Amino acid sequence: MASFQATDDPQTGAPDAVGGPREFLYLVAPQSCVPVPGSAPPVWRFSRWDYTWLSFSRCSSGDPQIDLPLLDSVFYGTHTLTWAAMHSIAA
Repeated sequence: MASFQATDDPQTGAPDAVGGPREFLYLVAPQSCVPVPGSAPPVWRFSRWDYTWLSFSRCSSGDPQIDLPLLDSVFYGTHTLTWAAMHSIAA
């Protein structure tokens, strides 16, 4: 089972993000993730934009009549998805 605990990288901040080996993005797109050297337990770094793109992809059914209400329920601000929204979509 995947976890949804990814956060902005504490050292570099967004768009760099970090997550553990059970993080959803690592499980579905491991090629997008880079191990953080010396991390224990293991942590992977990836681009927040990859997670955002994946979230948008997962909330689209291809039918604009269905997609608009779903996007309205997770969209935050003008062009930003919060981590909570992205985790909710991926979950």
